[in-house]
Amino acid sequence: MHQGLVAVAIENENKQEPGIIALYRSDSLELITTYPAGALPDMVSFSKDGQYIAAANEGEPNADYSIDPEGSVTLIDLKSGPLDAVVTQIDFREFNEATPVMVNCLRTSYFSSERNRRARPGA
Repeated sequence: MHQGLVAVAIENENKQEPGIIALYRSDSLELITTYPAGALPDMVSFSKDGQYIAAANEGEPNADYSIDPEGSVTLIDLKSGPLDAVVTQIDFREFNEATPVMVNCLRTSYFSSERNRRARPGA
């Protein structure tokens, strides 16, 4: 919840199909809008400044694993307002062929650059 808005992850009736993120007013529970998400959206959070909503999409397989959607992240940019939001689906395909060494290097690089960015004045 952020400043009177509540974001809710809603899975599709068929859990292997894309779900939605619904945005409601907290005072009246009026539906404002919905955004497309990946398969089985979960763990919805607003950024601290309320300009983004992020949701983890679990992507669980069906019982016999004949359909196995990939996990992903839905990022909703609210800077232009809830009705003009930009929705981005982020997948992890580039990690499919990654070796443990590559993944460790990526983590180290990301966290080092993030730490450096925070250390700079005005960042």
